[in-house]
Amino acid sequence: MSFAFLGLIVLSAVYFLVASALSLAVAAVVPAVEASILRLDPGRRTRRALALALLPAAGGLGTTLGVALPAWLCYEPRGAVERPGLPVVMLALAGAILVTMRLGAALLDQWRTSRLVRGFRARGRDLPGLAFDATRFPDELPVAALAGIIHPRLLLSDLLLHSLSPEELRAVVAHERAHVAARENLKRFLLRASPDPLALLPAGSRLRATFEEAAEAAADRAACADVPPLLLARALLKVAALAPPGRRLELAAAALHREGTIAARVRALVLSHEEGASFEAPAAPNGTRRWALPLAAALLAAASVSLSSAHRLLEALVHLLS
Repeated sequence: MSFAFLGLIVLSAVYFLVASALSLAVAAVVPAVEASILRLDPGRRTRRALALALLPAAGGLGTTLGVALPAWLCYEPRGAVERPGLPVVMLALAGAILVTMRLGAALLDQWRTSRLVRGFRARGRDLPGLAFDATRFPDELPVAALAGIIHPRLLLSDLLLHSLSPEELRAVVAHERAHVAARENLKRFLLRASPDPLALLPAGSRLRATFEEAAEAAADRAACADVPPLLLARALLKVAALAPPGRRLELAAAALHREGTIAARVRALVLSHEEGASFEAPAAPNGTRRWALPLAAALLAAASVSLSSAHRLLEALVHLLS
């Protein structure tokens, strides 16, 4: 078996092993930390849920590319002829299937969304005067959604535009602008594409639901820096009342109306009005900048010291039951 092909098998197996181990670890931790996460403010809750949900994939990718790959390239003889054992082949196959399925599903969602957006633009028209690209189009649903990762576009149905007052529409736009600032669609894509077993477990589903709910609450909070909370609450209730039961637009996008979260969001907005809370646009978190580079340097140094040991582990994996 060639050096390159054997290396791909080994790296895929390593990724699956690490991602699976971290998935089980996160799934075991979630019940213990879930209550404390829910007590955080929406912005911190969003970041905490996202970090936990992406940890298995990020850890698997970091270990594979940061440790296993350099160890293989530095210490594996190029001319050696080796036949891997059945366990490493099965692990590699599982890793390849997992990556293909998850990434393929995320790309399929994006393709479907882009096709819908093209259809909306074809039968609608651009809406000028907003802070970002927007399209209005005829539809039986009260659509207010933000589609696109690199160049987000706001989609507004005529039904919604005719039902909201100019002030309520301004609140809706402020909410969606907060999603743009937070790069919510990119985060949703990463959650959808992250190739790890955690996504298939109940704990992974709960983390993703927590992220979705917290992201909407955080966008509401950010919007209230520009509009009164009761104005946004009124717009939410109007949109919810217009939506037919059980009908929703299938978009891989940030949407104003999500069933199951409206009541909690309206309660939070009304409570903030009653308490007279003042809102400021959330600043981009910069606490990680102080330790990200030193941590990366420390990890790189540790990896370089242990590459030979890592290669011995890779060799043991290759020859397991061979």
